[in-house]
Amino acid sequence: MEAGELSTYIEDIHHGYLRQALPETAEILAVTLRAHGANHPELYKVYKLFGTLKTDLEQHLLKEETMLFPALTDEDTPDEIRISLAKDIIGEHEAAGEILSELRRITKDYKIPADACPTFAKAYELLEGIEKDLHQHIHLENNILLKEYDER
Repeated sequence: MEAGELSTYIEDIHHGYLRQALPETAEILAVTLRAHGANHPELYKVYKLFGTLKTDLEQHLLKEETMLFPALTDEDTPDEIRISLAKDIIGEHEAAGEILSELRRITKDYKIPADACPTFAKAYELLEGIEKDLHQHIHLENNILLKEYDER
């Protein structure tokens, strides 16, 4: 795919998914924390980390849509700007990856505790779904869309 096609695909599939999954997951995590926080104090850390991830990703999606993707498809955009944007975006991907790794560690690979209710199970299922989607999303951007601008 050309940059424009791939950008549209990423927006439609991955950004669309995150715009639905992030608020739903935040709501279900809050319910889970209220119900199980006393017996599962790790949920406070999960909730905080997810809140950071959600806020970061919401800003990140807008940055990609309003700055990065247009710069990649506009022939008049200098390579220096593309390189700078790519560097920022890749750095943000790495930060998201660190949060995802920490969420996986704290949740013991999203293992559902024996006393978990269906909402608790749904919260972990949604977290794992976001992780899987972000891995695909970031792969498409870092290794395909931004490969020629990545100076690592």
